Amino acid sequence: MSQKLVTKNGKRFVLYISRELRNEITECVNQDGTTLADFAREAFEQCLKNRRQEEQKKQLAEACLMFRDFDMQQLKNWSTTEAEGWPV
Repeated sequence: MSQKLVTKNGKRFVLYISRELRNEITECVNQDGTTLADFAREAFEQCLKNRRQEEQKKQLAEACLMFRDFDMQQLKNWSTTEAEGWPV
């Protein structure tokens, strides 16, 4: 399926999808009573939201690793200080 869409700034893009996917989308749109534009908008928004969430999870995991490494270094420093007889 080839569909030329016009965006708000007047640029067009073509979306190629399989016949099976087109039929599934058409069936969903017909059942829900939504327009194809609304369906596509919601699908793209959800896709972008999922991508942002994955990126945030990745950044959080990296921050946790950095914090853990920092915490382990601090623990090592305290252990060294205690072993040398410094008052804690």
